[in-house]
Amino acid sequence: MCQALTDRDANRAGFIFWSDGSGGAGWHYTNFAFGFGAGPDDLVRINEDGTYTATFGEGPAVEAMQFLRDLRWEYDCLPLALTTGDDLIPALPTGRSAMVMFPGDQLGRIRLDYPDQLADFGYAPMPAGPEGIRTLTGGSASMISAAASADEQEAAFVFQIWRQMNTNPEELIAGFELQNETQGAVGIPFLKIYAGEYQDALAALQEPYVVMPVDNYAAFNDAIDSGEVTLVPEPPRAQEYYVAVGAVLSQVLTDENADVAALMAQAADEFQAGVLDLLDPAPTAQ
Repeated sequence: MCQALTDRDANRAGFIFWSDGSGGAGWHYTNFAFGFGAGPDDLVRINEDGTYTATFGEGPAVEAMQFLRDLRWEYDCLPLALTTGDDLIPALPTGRSAMVMFPGDQLGRIRLDYPDQLADFGYAPMPAGPEGIRTLTGGSASMISAAASADEQEAAFVFQIWRQMNTNPEELIAGFELQNETQGAVGIPFLKIYAGEYQDALAALQEPYVVMPVDNYAAFNDAIDSGEVTLVPEPPRAQEYYVAVGAVLSQVLTDENADVAALMAQAADEFQAGVLDLLDPAPTAQ
């Protein structure tokens, strides 16, 4: 599909993703590595003693990087220049790419900036790699201090539940209205984190406020709901790791003669010596 949709005369690439050598590029690359069967331990492993080992210098991580190299140089269906995160959103409505990899909330930006074209675009899971459809997940963590009193801990827990799992319809509706005034419009495709009666009630309450063409996102929603997509967490020391592999990605997409295996092995060695070996051991189970 990447080849079939590429039109160099029209300056259109078949597929575009973040590739500028930044940590964002490494973040995007990791989705491909997971599709080739990598797990967090195949990128950065925490050892039994709490030390870290860079493991992305061999195995499926290298295979994924080679695949992206081939998309550029063998199949000629990626952009001719490296792309930043800011390049991705306008790539579809301006016709510079037929397919783009980005989070579902970015469709809200298209709604704001290119409203007449929003209905032209769908959203689907990444194509299956050799090990199926596997996608990177992440997120934030909320913690409660062990030094707090029992009453303080309970209050903090209740607050977080209220903040993240609101059960007040009036407050939820006010949130829906605010979302529709901003990028995070109601109806964007996203990973559901609730289930059961609460999720059903939330969906029913939300329905009148949906402004996105949700039928266009059925492929993604169905794949998530059916469990077809395997969700894989970030590797340890993810942000530093993303920078390391993002730099390799930019090299292999700009140098046709780049030795992917050698570059990945070198990057892993440098990441080990320059970052991981300088860290205090991670806490381990006792």
